[in-house]
Amino acid sequence: MSPTILQIGPFALRWYGLMYVLAVVVGAWLVNREAERTQLPITFDEIMNFGILVMFAGIAGGRAYYVAFNWDYYGKHPWEIVQLWQGGLAIHGGLVAGVLAGWLYLRRHPVPMWPFADAVAPAVMLGQVFGRFGNFMNGDAHGV
Repeated sequence: MSPTILQIGPFALRWYGLMYVLAVVVGAWLVNREAERTQLPITFDEIMNFGILVMFAGIAGGRAYYVAFNWDYYGKHPWEIVQLWQGGLAIHGGLVAGVLAGWLYLRRHPVPMWPFADAVAPAVMLGQVFGRFGNFMNGDAHGV
């Protein structure tokens, strides 16, 4: 197992980053199918905007949570806070920030929140599958 799929010079394509992108793209496709089936008033572009916003909010929240709970280290090395490629995200902070960003997005768009949440829920679970695969390929969070 290697966290890197492909390296060309200084550019490295990593499993975890690929899994984030796949989770958003496949998740948006699933949400779009369900939105069409249930006739939710939202376009695919709006679903992609929602997914990208929630993804970046989740990354920021996950990092903030991780840094807060490891402040003894990051307080002495503050320049490393932004070095996401060194690792260090926490699912709890990511979930809180992602849900908050999603809620704020829906308050500004005329989409009924609970029916949209029903459409998004399976995509969130699939995103977890992609994320765990990225963890596995990194050699971390592999369980028992």
